[in-house]
Amino acid sequence: MFIKIAIEMGTLIYEIPEKLKDEILIGSLVKVPLQNRKSKGWAVEIINKLPSHIKNTRIKKVIGTSYPKPLISKELIELGKWMSSYYQSSLGIVLNLMVSPIGKTIKVETGLTPTPTPTNFKQLNGKSIPSVITNALQKNEFKSILLYGATRRHIYLRAIEETLSQGKGVILLVPEIDMIAPVFSFIQQNFGERVALFNSKLRKEERWVEWLRIKQGMAQIVVGTQSAIFAPVQKLGLIIVDEEQSTSYKSGKFPKYSTPIIGTMRAKISKCVYIAGSRTPSIETFYNTEIGKSTLVRLISPKKIKKKIRIVDMRREIDPIFSELLQKRLKTYIEKEEKILLFLNRRGWSSFIVCNDCSYLPSCPNCNIPLTYHREKISASSGLKCHYCGYEERAPGYCPQCKGTNLSRKGIGTVQVEQAFLRLFPKVRIFRLDMDVASRKYANRIFKSFVEGDFQVLLGTQLIAKPLEFPEVGLIGVISADTGLNLPDFRGSEHTFSLLTRLIDKGKETILQTNNPKHQALKHLVSNDYYGFYKSEKLARKEHQYPPYSHLVRILLEGTNESVVNKHIYSLQNKLKEKGLNFIGPSLCPIEKKKGKFRYHFLLKVKNPSDLPLNSIVPKDAIIDVDPIELV
Repeated sequence: MFIKIAIEMGTLIYEIPEKLKDEILIGSLVKVPLQNRKSKGWAVEIINKLPSHIKNTRIKKVIGTSYPKPLISKELIELGKWMSSYYQSSLGIVLNLMVSPIGKTIKVETGLTPTPTPTNFKQLNGKSIPSVITNALQKNEFKSILLYGATRRHIYLRAIEETLSQGKGVILLVPEIDMIAPVFSFIQQNFGERVALFNSKLRKEERWVEWLRIKQGMAQIVVGTQSAIFAPVQKLGLIIVDEEQSTSYKSGKFPKYSTPIIGTMRAKISKCVYIAGSRTPSIETFYNTEIGKSTLVRLISPKKIKKKIRIVDMRREIDPIFSELLQKRLKTYIEKEEKILLFLNRRGWSSFIVCNDCSYLPSCPNCNIPLTYHREKISASSGLKCHYCGYEERAPGYCPQCKGTNLSRKGIGTVQVEQAFLRLFPKVRIFRLDMDVASRKYANRIFKSFVEGDFQVLLGTQLIAKPLEFPEVGLIGVISADTGLNLPDFRGSEHTFSLLTRLIDKGKETILQTNNPKHQALKHLVSNDYYGFYKSEKLARKEHQYPPYSHLVRILLEGTNESVVNKHIYSLQNKLKEKGLNFIGPSLCPIEKKKGKFRYHFLLKVKNPSDLPLNSIVPKDAIIDVDPIELV
């Protein structure tokens, strides 16, 4: 008897010794000889007859098992095989993601009885959920549902209750570790000890204990972040991905998987219900409801006081940071001693040129994204560059659209904003919170201090827009909406719309400062019209075949020796052409040198990443990113 073992370098065939035939099962972690050392791998397929091409090859034998019972289910192995193909990774690397580091001193507990479900659902009284969700949960088949709206919590609870009543398990995901505590507490109040907490920040021993509780059926509900999508839930019946549009669901390590995509595929394999929840769904997710891949459930929000949102055209302002209106409203709220948020979504490398008279913004003719301005010219005839395809052009001396000369380079940062604020209001306590000064724990302490009134004004980047639960503030000032809209990223408008929607929810009044007051994203933001934004964004993407009309695959080549990197670039470029693949590049990355390495990338547009033969043509040290979120 032979078996396929998935290790990091690939999948190999080994012989099962007679004494181990009853021990080695699909999903077992086993020890095998590999070259002159021992290695560990996953048993993924029993083979009773060797393939003809290796019949005369000497087959090595499995040494033994590393754990007494199989750790990965057949459903997760099937998911792993799909991920291996889709994300251009080896099966062994993928399967290693699915099991927590094994605790050596912890034994498997037996004879435990699952905790019964509490019967007093006080929070759910008078609440109902759409019949499409109830009907889907009662059928043993895959169903994808988009829950679109702001008030989703009671529906999640009802859906979990229905799933548990059928003797099935649940995975509930949130994008940020900071969001886990309130969600876990809320779910645990209703379902007691049946809830397991699972995320990458738990200590090794804690993760292993929780993993075992889930594996043995002691916990039927898992609350966690992206890695919890692989939790070994028994009889999985429901997967919920809240705030599905969040970029935090994208893994930063290889294979760079997208949690909502993995959640959908796992639900298909397990024949269960997948619910994605969001007030501002990703364009791809909403598009799937249009083409019938998913069912849209639109929630009607309770009536709220209409938010006061005003747009300021900064082209008419004297002060480049604080408009006259924002200064007046700041003074008013400072006198009323109400809390104020100042927001600037500034990234260090994002500089662009804009016409202050007509709002013209130089963009790439091939990729339809803003060109990045480089202080030092890239070549003798450049200054502006596209970081998707490598297109370059000279930085203009006048506006090609209105022929005016009132051009300026934008790219102000939070430090300048803080200094300008203190010049205007020197006695007001302000705190600057951005990734330059904040760790996660530190940020939480600052939020708490802000809530408790230790300072009146909080200035920050995306950190202050997270859906953390703190009281409504008085005024929100968006210093420059253009910074997010004009990033060299085709998703810039989508991310800005989603981010500012969450930010606006936190305040009574919002002032949006911009050089482009007629931008579609801002227009629909003010009218709270997600669907209008979706339609305009979808049209823009269709023209250039961006997602959802294709999948992007990024291939990153980097190294300390520029000539070696260039050699790999030209070799890969020729191979991509030989395969007839649709690609743009090579291009310098937005951050051209990182940790001393020269960095170039290619972007491919494909229908199905699983069909790509990349592993056979890319250099071994190349980084492959399927469905990339950022291109830095």
